Amino acid sequence: MVTPACALVEIDGDELGRANHLQIAFLAQLLCQGVAGGFTALDPATGHMPARHIGMTHQKHPARVVKGGGTNTQRHAAGEQKPDMDQPRHQQCAPVAQLRRRHAVFDSRLRAALPAVMAHIMFRLAHISDIHLGPLPRVSPAELASKRITGYLNWQRNRRKHLFGNTLEQLLDGMRAEAPDHVAITGDLVNLATRTEIEAARLWLETHFDPANATFVPGNHDAYVPGAFARSTEAWEPWIASDNPASQGKLFPNCRRRGPVALIGLSTANATLPFMATGDFGHKQAIAAGKLLDQAHDDGLFRVLMIHHPPVRGATRWHKRMRGTGHFSKMLKLHGAELVLHGHTHLDTLHYLAGRHGDVPVVGIASASQGPDSHRPTAGFNMFEIDGDRDTWKLVHRRMKLSGDGAGLCQTSTGQIKSAAIS
Repeated sequence: MVTPACALVEIDGDELGRANHLQIAFLAQLLCQGVAGGFTALDPATGHMPARHIGMTHQKHPARVVKGGGTNTQRHAAGEQKPDMDQPRHQQCAPVAQLRRRHAVFDSRLRAALPAVMAHIMFRLAHISDIHLGPLPRVSPAELASKRITGYLNWQRNRRKHLFGNTLEQLLDGMRAEAPDHVAITGDLVNLATRTEIEAARLWLETHFDPANATFVPGNHDAYVPGAFARSTEAWEPWIASDNPASQGKLFPNCRRRGPVALIGLSTANATLPFMATGDFGHKQAIAAGKLLDQAHDDGLFRVLMIHHPPVRGATRWHKRMRGTGHFSKMLKLHGAELVLHGHTHLDTLHYLAGRHGDVPVVGIASASQGPDSHRPTAGFNMFEIDGDRDTWKLVHRRMKLSGDGAGLCQTSTGQIKSAAIS
């Protein structure tokens, strides 16, 4: 996990404008400062630092590190006269308009150096799926007068025996101990997609995951009956929405950029007939996703595709398959990606699909709520360490599982990507 340096950086715009070089170490430090504060110090209208956060600077040094932070911090060399910090703030800080002009050069240089800075920061990505939050709430007869009756019976006969207890809590505790920078959740938060379940899932997400640090794509259970997809995605939109405001109104495909990683979310979720659990990936979504993949590649980002159904032919039974695997395969061959994450099968699987620059690992995971004493693999999460740059990405994969007796988590090599360099 990135640990930002505990320091603030002061910049004099005029001096910086005359300087012809900036050290990557300085840029990385400034970037980490922004990450630590969530970039809340930026003016949302301009993307520039407001005047109240720019103190008096040392004229001989356009970049001066201030240890600790705050306007009263000791920052001058020995023998130098300290400024009178009791003077009014407006005498020590430049007006906003002047600061915007002074820091224009710095902004452009920071943006240009950003890929080089991010390439030196290892990114830790966790992956869970198929939470199937339980226990099942009370369901009215009207709600059962649909496909939900089959899901209700399946829950009562099978799932409630294995998808309940403290399994999920154990898994989340173990995942937090790994300190991931971001968590990818590939669908099926709920079981029957009732209004009560959808609201409970929203509260669960709100409790455990900051929307900035977790990304979700829906599964077939989140769109169990007609209308459920719209209700669930609206309730969970903070964990779904793209970073690009231009994509508002169209949730999928989407792209969220975190550090050196582009998380590209796809949707296969739709309401199906009873006893069916298929998903759909169409031509239009493939074309739109291809454009996002190309843009992320041009920006030097590690591209992670998130999807619920396995996009691999024969990966699951006919009535649970993804329709449109051909569209997905063609998209991958044309545009490429570095990693594909999915759920749905409740299995710890690893497949490979041909990409533009080589084979792309396609990784599945067991249900995050699957307890022991079942024919299914116990609950687990994937942990990926991503390092390097566009020319040679380095990917380390570990798969953590709930032990057979449910006493704790352990690492397993089942379906694990061998440490590899991805060109």
